[in-house]
Amino acid sequence: MIDDETKQRGVVLGLLLLTSGCHEYRMIPVAQLQPGMDVRAQLSENAIDRLRHNADVETRMLDGFTISGEVTRLVSDSLMLSVPTTVFGGDYRAMVLTQSVLLPRADVVGAEVRRLDKWKTGMVVGGIAAATAAIVLAMQRGAGASGGTPVQGNPPEHRVPLGFRWQLP
Repeated sequence: MIDDETKQRGVVLGLLLLTSGCHEYRMIPVAQLQPGMDVRAQLSENAIDRLRHNADVETRMLDGFTISGEVTRLVSDSLMLSVPTTVFGGDYRAMVLTQSVLLPRADVVGAEVRRLDKWKTGMVVGGIAAATAAIVLAMQRGAGASGGTPVQGNPPEHRVPLGFRWQLP
């Protein structure tokens, strides 16, 4: 029999999974970027070299030829991204800090905006809700372990031969 604490943990886990969503990145022209957009910018080789040699920019913010962050400011020839970075303190606690990175528009080859995909999210939420409901119903019924009288008799036997003798004509 499953105790109440285990049931509660299962329900909490199901609710946590229900709140997750599916995101996707969609291409957007650099000219259409607005402050507050969460973007993944694709950079030119020159921009990557310049950022790697810049003492103010940490190289771990770069993922290949991309950098992800929130657009904080736009001017005619450049854009500023607020890029989150994780820093570990002396007591091994992780802190998320943001660092501003100024990028000339000429260095940004392309941009992708992160959006919630409603169809995928709906499918995930529906599947998780159905699985959670099935688990809760099974736990309420005792999942077949009700402590009732066991069935008498042996299960039917099915024998599979270990070898075959083939005769060729």
